Amino acid sequence: MVDGFTLEIAGRAVAAALLHSVWQGTLAAGLTAVALRVLRGASAQARYIVACAGLTAMLGAFAITAARSAADVEGGLQTALWTALWTALQTAPSAAPSIPTAPLLPCRTAARSPRSSRR
Repeated sequence: MVDGFTLEIAGRAVAAALLHSVWQGTLAAGLTAVALRVLRGASAQARYIVACAGLTAMLGAFAITAARSAADVEGGLQTALWTALWTALQTAPSAAPSIPTAPLLPCRTAARSPRSSRR
């Protein structure tokens, strides 16, 4: 069971992370927008990877800020947050996102019979 002191630490850490995520998210979004503007003529896959990296930066900034805020309040929650972050990074499939593709199917063309073609 979680005691009130631990909930207070978690609440303060999340509140600080939410407050800081405003400017951190704005910064990450601005940098992502600039990168997407530079990559305007690039492939869709390259732009997709940049956009996913921007979203990952926002989430990572929030998690790191929450962990550091918890360390400022009390060191006990820091270990739990870092462990959760480390576990999430270890279970991530890869750094580059994979784009799902449909299997290629043979293309059917309408075969014209001599009777159906107009002359």
